[in-house]
Parts: sequence; structure tokens; C-alpha cells
Amino acid sequence: MPYYFLHFGNGNLHNSTISHQYWSIIKALSIMSLMTAIAFVLERWLLPSSGTVLVILAGVIITSLSVPNRIAYGAVIFGALAFNFLFTAPRGSLHMEDFEEITTMAVFLAVGLAMVYWITRERIQRAELNDAELRSTILLSLSHDLRSPLTSIIGNLSTLQIYREQISVEQQEELINAASEESERLHSYLENLFQATRFEHGAVHIFPQKISVHDVIVETIKRLPANSRINYLASNHPECIIEVQVSLFTQALYNILDNALRYSNLEKPVTIDLKATAHGSTTGAEIMITNYLNEPLVESPTNWLKPFYSARKGDRGHGGAGLGLSVAFSIIKAHQGQLSFESDEHQLKVRIRLP
Repeated sequence: MPYYFLHFGNGNLHNSTISHQYWSIIKALSIMSLMTAIAFVLERWLLPSSGTVLVILAGVIITSLSVPNRIAYGAVIFGALAFNFLFTAPRGSLHMEDFEEITTMAVFLAVGLAMVYWITRERIQRAELNDAELRSTILLSLSHDLRSPLTSIIGNLSTLQIYREQISVEQQEELINAASEESERLHSYLENLFQATRFEHGAVHIFPQKISVHDVIVETIKRLPANSRINYLASNHPECIIEVQVSLFTQALYNILDNALRYSNLEKPVTIDLKATAHGSTTGAEIMITNYLNEPLVESPTNWLKPFYSARKGDRGHGGAGLGLSVAFSIIKAHQGQLSFESDEHQLKVRIRLP
């Protein structure tokens, strides 16, 4: 059985961090070298030394906006050495004789270090503010999504417990079924939150096995509420065998179908179309899920693939925590598959392609 291991913890994260630092150093050196070269060319046009310092200082500012602060501080030192070596007498050495040029470099160092400090401080404060806003949005959204099914479960079971002797067997069965469906919703929310956290931290284990796509679709439909409007004619679909981790792929398919049912026209079913695909010597499967919309789309469906994206503002309005489709997209991508949208005024199609 093949085994894919998508894990970016400890060692790999360390390697990724080192690689990012290398690229930042290369970027800083490139920016500073370019700005120094520009200053060198402009000096040929009688640009004074104070002017060359300003050009190099502009390189420090650009560098500070795009690399970590430690590397930005190094850019200041690089700029000072470049000014000393190329633009002060005697040229081509790190020795300085002119008092005015020494003063100019000292001012450059002071201003450059101060600018790096304030730019990086502002960037850190902005990032912390964005993180705080995101955490607040997530907590408000999740509290709404968790509270709704919990309230329904408690209400149904409390009614059953208190009025069991006064209601019919059919009504008791309805209360139990309703509580069971809300429990499934609650489980789905928590599972999506768990998977979103795993994907966010880059630690996902994929243990694929061969399975029929048709069987996965049928089992996923069984997880949905009994009255779900699903149009899937199993006899019309081919036998497609794929290699996936069944639990993860089932969750991805469930999230997509649940989202389609929640926001579709109540008078028309959500349709599932399965077909086999061929790319050279390899075969795969394509699942097309189509739902009819109540209202025309006013935004790009690709926004829904962003983690914690929601149409609801805080704890108000409609929309979920913005995890379902994002998790589905991450799961399908982890299986080397593709998820895309096709939409018009009345329909939304979600296409899943799997190798």
C-alpha cells in the first residue's frame, strides 16, 4: 500500500525556515546591490555624496519592508560599507579622511538603523492586530456554529425526557432523529476545526487505499440528513477506483455536499455526476456537484477556499465558520487532486478531479 507522508514539523519546518532566511538574504543583497549600482551611475552625473547616501538609504527602506528585521539591520551595514568603499576618498578602501564624509556616514547609520527599527515595529504591531482580529472572528464564528447544534440537541432530548409519556412514538422518533442529525453537524464542525489546525501547522498523514468512488459517494450520502435533496443515480455511473484515505476524502465530499444543500434552491435537488477520466496511461475520476442557487453570486466562489472565510460578520448574519470548503480543498490537494468552480446566475458547479 502506498504511503504519502505530508509532514512539515520539527526538522522540515526548521529546513523551511533556513531556506526562507536564505531567500531573504539574497533578496536584501539584490536590493542593496541594485540601489548601490544606481547611486554609482548617478554619481557619474555629478550627484553629490549626500545624494548617493539618499539612494542607498532608499534601498534600506525597501529592504526593511520585505525582509526580517535582522537582515534589514545587515542591509544598513552593507549600505554604509558600500558608501565608504565606493564613494569616499580614498576610493576602493574602507579608510575615510574627509570629516564631512565621516559625518555623512554616521548620519546614514543612525537614520538607517532608526528607520529599520520603526518599520519592523510597525509591521509587527500590524501583524499582531490582524492576528487578534482573526482570533476574535474565529471565536465568535465558532461559538455561533457550535451553539446552534448544541441548543437543538439539548432542546430535543429535554423535550423527549420531559414529555415522553405524552407524545407519540412517531414524535419521539422525530426528536431522536433531529438530535442525531444535529450531533452529526456538531461532529462535522469539530472535525473540520481539527483538520484545519492540522493543515495550518502542515502535519497531515495520508494513508491511501484503493476504493470505488461510487462507494465513497454512497456512504457520504448516508451521513447526510434523510430528507436531503440529492440526485445520484448509482446505476448510471462507472466504476472508478482511486487511492485515497477514505476518512479524509469522505469528510471533504461531505463538506461540499453539506454546503451545496445549505445554500441551494429548496425546490431543486443537488445533483452528483461521476465519470471516469483518462490522461495518457493513467486513469482517474471526476465528480461534478451541481446545485441551483437562491440568489445570484455576488462574489468569487474561490473566496470560500480561504480558511475561516465567512459571509457572516462576527456572530451575525448567515454563513458558517468558513472551514468546510477550505478543509475540503486542502484534503483534495493533499491527494494530488483538484477542486474548481463553475458558476452562472442560477447554478454553481463544484468539480473534483482525482488521479
